[in-house]
Amino acid sequence: MALRAPAGDTRHQEHLKVALTPEDGAAVFAHALSLRLPHLMVSTTPLPRARFFYEASPVAHRPRPEGAVAESAGETAAEGALAAGLTEVLCALLGVDTLDPDAPLYDLGADSLTLLELLEEVKRRHGTDLDLAALGHRVTLTDILAKLDGGAGRPAQAGAEAEVEVWQRGTGGDVVCLVHPVGGDIQAYRPLVSALPGELTVCLVPDPALRDPRQPARSIADRAAGYLRAVRAAFPGSELRLRLAGWSFGAWTALSMAALAEQDGRPAAGLYLLDPPPPGAGAEFAAYDRAQVDEVFARELGGNRAGGANGAGRAYAERLARCCRANLAAM
Repeated sequence: MALRAPAGDTRHQEHLKVALTPEDGAAVFAHALSLRLPHLMVSTTPLPRARFFYEASPVAHRPRPEGAVAESAGETAAEGALAAGLTEVLCALLGVDTLDPDAPLYDLGADSLTLLELLEEVKRRHGTDLDLAALGHRVTLTDILAKLDGGAGRPAQAGAEAEVEVWQRGTGGDVVCLVHPVGGDIQAYRPLVSALPGELTVCLVPDPALRDPRQPARSIADRAAGYLRAVRAAFPGSELRLRLAGWSFGAWTALSMAALAEQDGRPAAGLYLLDPPPPGAGAEFAAYDRAQVDEVFARELGGNRAGGANGAGRAYAERLARCCRANLAAM
């Protein structure tokens, strides 16, 4: 009913557009009393839309661990400034005036290059490195702020066999593990994961060399063993059924992982090969030279943008090309 209240933030202003007049409020209150119900909610919009007005702020109201000391006003102000700054950056990148912090960024028109630019701003403003692979298929600004609040930025561990990213926690008994393609970037699987049913748990294995250029060259067999250990560690003692899948290089690696799982007496429940290269195709892959590989990823990251990719996009394209050359050599 605060129809004439001073305008607050964008969300409050939107709420005032559907506010009750004093006359409406009095009539609704009288009707509510006459119903004699123990609980009653009054909403001037359909319930799915009403959630937007009442959900917690992405920064100020995130629950803190039990027993944690209440944050100071200075910390709250700093987090609020970070959220406001990243909102402003995202609005500029997406070409919008306002942004719901819980709206999936890909649904708003973001792509990998958009998120790389955002992560550059996160690093500049917050001093934290977030990895693109950690941003799932339904990532929101709230998710990114939560990762920052939880210290999700992690330094690359030299020699780490693999890190498993869980993009979807399902309700069923199956885990689908997607192994990175030849370029190492699991963002290639985003449309596929978006189409999978919600009861599936979906985890992905990005190329460790995409995060850490110090990674040594490894054969597919060595990769498969390390990746399988990482997946088992991510779901210790789990009764979930593991299903393995991969595209191109990932298909060959998933096949090797399935063979190892069968050898150790815990076979995979399923194996899905997405456009697998034919056996014995190594000579064909060896024919790709450095310039060809570099051009592929330069086009991939900047081909649809005026002026091509920015600095973050060019650096990422170089990392993808480096991983691709190593994986082609392994194949």
